[in-house]
Parts: sequence; structure tokens; C-alpha cells
Amino acid sequence: MGRGNLPNRRSPKRKLLVSLAGTRAGYDCSSCKKAGLCEVRGCLPGTKAATPYIINGEEIWKCPLTFVNAEVNQAIMLWTAYRKGFLPDEGAFLDQSNRFVEYVELLESDQNRYEREEMERETAKAKRMRR
Repeated sequence: MGRGNLPNRRSPKRKLLVSLAGTRAGYDCSSCKKAGLCEVRGCLPGTKAATPYIINGEEIWKCPLTFVNAEVNQAIMLWTAYRKGFLPDEGAFLDQSNRFVEYVELLESDQNRYEREEMERETAKAKRMRR
């Protein structure tokens, strides 16, 4: 793993986790373009965000959606299908390609972490509101 909880900088797994975090956060390229914020948010090649995005404990200095590529899109699409009970190839889970199994394990682990953090935030919010 690299700094924070992300794999090293060149890893396809890192691109996948950063892209997924950007998607979860609701980032939308068309909104940035419409508001003229692409340069400030590090969306354009060669630009750096004015403030870092914090993803899994690591500072990311460009828009997380810039990490999206065809492999990332396919991995997220296959993972989404897996969560709905579909596998890309015939057979059981372990009959699938190694890459698919690795991505599912990575994304499931990240999803579990994300849901745990969301639950902790909601619990803390409920405690504050009871005061």
C-alpha cells in the first residue's frame, strides 16, 4: 500500500478506489464545467486542485474522476452486477478470472469500510442531536 490506505501510485487498484470515492461523493464533470471550476478542482491535465481531496487517508491533488478509464468503468460495472447476483462468466465465484475476483474483493472491502464509516458518522450525528 502507498501512503494512507491506497495502493501505490501506478496501481490500477488505486485508480479504481479513487474513482469509486469520487463517484460516491457525487462529483460530476458537467457541474464543474458549467461552473468553470475545472482548473481549481484539478480536473484538467497539468492542473492541481486548490485544496486536496482526502481519499482513504491520502491527499489527492486532482479530481478523483480523472482516474476513471475503461478498465475502471468495467470493474465497477462488473462489481455492480456481482452485487446483484450476476457473474461475468459461467460457473461459481471461484470459476471467474483472477482479476475479477481480486477487484470484487478489493471493492467489497472498500464498500464495507465506507459503510462502517457512514454508520459511525450517523451515530455521532445522532448523539450530537440528543444533547
